[in-house]
Amino acid sequence: MNEVFGVFYLYLAEGNYSGEFFNNHLNSFRDENIVPNPGTQGYIGTFQTNWMESGKMHTADLKITFENNIYSLLWSNVQIEGEIQQVTFSGRGILENDRLVCVYKMNSPLQK
Repeated sequence: MNEVFGVFYLYLAEGNYSGEFFNNHLNSFRDENIVPNPGTQGYIGTFQTNWMESGKMHTADLKITFENNIYSLLWSNVQIEGEIQQVTFSGRGILENDRLVCVYKMNSPLQK
């Protein structure tokens, strides 16, 4: 998998989460489906995510924590078309206009 870095935002409207991302391999924003796991409150908790990129379905577990006014995001268990990838994605963000806006990057197996 080639190096990936980009921006991601998440918002909650009428009880539903919506996400969009843009990275160094794209020319426009793409939708990311976000489904909260039980116990998630607002933007803090765990989520199941999926998105299409390069014509392939990607899925991941997303964990969001909050400390010192900064949100930390970690996408793990990343899969492409059901095949586990040896990478994670991590990001950090803030709330802006009721949206969680973050920058993110891909981590190799040695970087956490």
